[in-house]
Amino acid sequence: MSQIAEYDRKLQALAPSDTGSSFQDTLARSAGIHPPLPEPPVVVNDTPDPWTKISLAVSSSFTADAEQDKGTSYSVGGSVYWGLNSVGGSFSNSSQSTDAARQMATSSIKVSFECMRVDINRGWLRGELFYDDGLKATKDK
Repeated sequence: MSQIAEYDRKLQALAPSDTGSSFQDTLARSAGIHPPLPEPPVVVNDTPDPWTKISLAVSSSFTADAEQDKGTSYSVGGSVYWGLNSVGGSFSNSSQSTDAARQMATSSIKVSFECMRVDINRGWLRGELFYDDGLKATKDK
């Protein structure tokens, strides 16, 4: 039982004395880690609509027509009579051709949405865990 009481005293010594700081902050300070930055103040601006409207419209069309008509017609006839004999002949030719083609393609895409930036603050997430002096996002000039 005395060992449990000793652990309770050590726990009370580690616990923050003021109610404004948390147990994690006290442990972080004892390990030499700076306290987290305060929450940013809430800024109220007079922007009428925080939503950003994004819209995309793509349209495409293709049409091709082709038509061809041909027509030919021949007719020849004749006869010869001499006496009781007769000779006659006839020739006829008819040709017709029709070609038709039609192509059509249509595409249409419309995308529309609204988005907005949302800042999420988590007091328990320590930003210094992600800080690195050697990490550069852009090239040095």
